[in-house]
Amino acid sequence: MDNLKSLYYRYQNSEDYGELGQMPETIKAETACLDFLKEHFPGSSYLPVEELIVMLGSVNEMQGFVYGFRYAMLLIGDCRKAVTVQ
Repeated sequence: MDNLKSLYYRYQNSEDYGELGQMPETIKAETACLDFLKEHFPGSSYLPVEELIVMLGSVNEMQGFVYGFRYAMLLIGDCRKAVTVQ
C-alpha cells in the first residue's frame, strides 16, 4: 500500500496531473458546495467546513487511484491469463 501511495503522490505532484484540469462534473460539484456553504454559513465561518470537505475529497481521490490501479492490475493479469491459455 505504501508503494501505491508514493506513486499517487508522485503523480499528484507531476506536471501531468496539473495539465489534466478538472472534469466538468468536479467543477459543478465544487461550485454547488461552495455556494451552499456561503449561503448557510455567513462571512468566512464556512472555512472550517470547507477544509473538512477538501480533506475528504483528497482522501477519496487517493482511494479511487489506489482501487483503480489495483483493478487495472487485475485486468492486466486476466488478459495475460487469457493470452497464455490460447
